[in-house]
Amino acid sequence: MKKHRLAFLSFVIGVLGISGCNHPKVAPADTVLIHAKVYTVNPREPWAQALAVRGGKIVAVGSDKAIAAYQGPSTKVIDAKEHMVLPGFMDAHVHMMAGAAQLEQITLNDARTIDDFQRMVKEYAAHTLTGNGSRVWAGTIAFSAGMALPTKSSLTKSSPTVPFTWRPTTAIVRS
Repeated sequence: MKKHRLAFLSFVIGVLGISGCNHPKVAPADTVLIHAKVYTVNPREPWAQALAVRGGKIVAVGSDKAIAAYQGPSTKVIDAKEHMVLPGFMDAHVHMMAGAAQLEQITLNDARTIDDFQRMVKEYAAHTLTGNGSRVWAGTIAFSAGMALPTKSSLTKSSPTVPFTWRPTTAIVRS
C-alpha cells in the first residue's frame, strides 16, 4: 500500500513539475492597467479587468491575475480604480461646407510679418484661377508677438486680382 501511495505521490509531483514548466514566460509589458472595467469590443469576451501594453500596442487583455504575468521590474502599473476603459475613439469628422472650403485655403502659420503674409498670399493667388468665383481663402495664422494684424489695405495688396477672404478662426500668438 505504501508503495502505491509513494508511486502515486511521485506521479503527482512529476505531473505538477512538468505542467509548471510548460507555462511560457512572457516578456514584461511597458505598462499594465489593472482594476479597470475594460470594454474589449469582443462579443465572446466583452469585458476584462486589465490590459498590458508593450511598444505602444495592447499585447494582452484579461483578468488582473492573468495580466500580472506581464509585470516586470520596470513595468509601469496603473490602477484604474474601477474606471472604464474604452477603445481609442478618434474623432475625425468634417463639417461639409467648412471642410470643402479648407481644400481651397492657404495656411499662413509661417508668416512672421505682414510682408510674409502678403508674399505668401500673392504666391498662392498666382496659382489660383481667376473668375468663376475663385477666391483666396486664408484661415489659420500664427502671429509673432508685436506683429500687426493685416488691414484691408494689406489684404488688397496681397491679392489685387483674386478676391481674398481671411477668416481668422484660429489665431495663435507666439511670444
